[in-house]
This record gives sequence, C-alpha cells and structure tokens, in this order.
Amino acid sequence: MDNLNSKFYDTKIYNENQIVRYMQSLNPEQRIAFTSCIEVVLMRSGNTRHNAVLAKLGAYYNCGGLQLLENIEHLEYVLKEVYCDEYDSILDNIRSETDQLDGLDEFKARFFKIMKS
Repeated sequence: MDNLNSKFYDTKIYNENQIVRYMQSLNPEQRIAFTSCIEVVLMRSGNTRHNAVLAKLGAYYNCGGLQLLENIEHLEYVLKEVYCDEYDSILDNIRSETDQLDGLDEFKARFFKIMKS
C-alpha cells in the first residue's frame, strides 16, 4: 500500500474507532432510535433492497440490527453495493429521518462523515 493510501486507510480506521467509542457511550434508547431511523429509510426503499442489505450484512459480516452502528464500515460497503447510484440519496434520507432525534448531533456528524468517505 502506498503512503497516501496508507494515510487514508489509517484515518478512516481512526474515525471509525472514534465513532464506535462514541456510539458505545450512547444510551440504549438513542442507539435503538438511530438504528430504527436507518431501518425505516431502508424499508421505504423497498422490501427487496431492505432484505438484500440485511442478508448481505449477515452473510458477509455476521451482523445486523443494533450492530449496524458498531460496524459502520460494513453498513457503508453493503449500502454502496445494494444502492449503487442511489447511495447518496439513501444517506440524505437517513439524514432527514435522523434530524428528528435530539442529543445526537455529534454522533450524526461523525456517522455521516464516515459514510460519505
């Protein structure tokens, strides 16, 4: 891996570790609320795609449900794979859905920064 790619990868891992630590500091209700917002957006996009996301997360990474927030890089990869050109639109919908949640501004900023990388 060249130096530039190495720095990018190290920065991405650092940011993901930061958000995992921050996420773990959230109370269970906040985690459930944020995860539910993601689920609602995915369900609105259609049952087939929603099921594809959950199936791929389970098959590739053995995760799902509340683990979505503990493995954001997995969620990012699968969403990009399933939604392709609509990935940015899905993120915008997740952002809109999570705007109604209070007390999560720092978490949301970090989450979307990672998802946009």
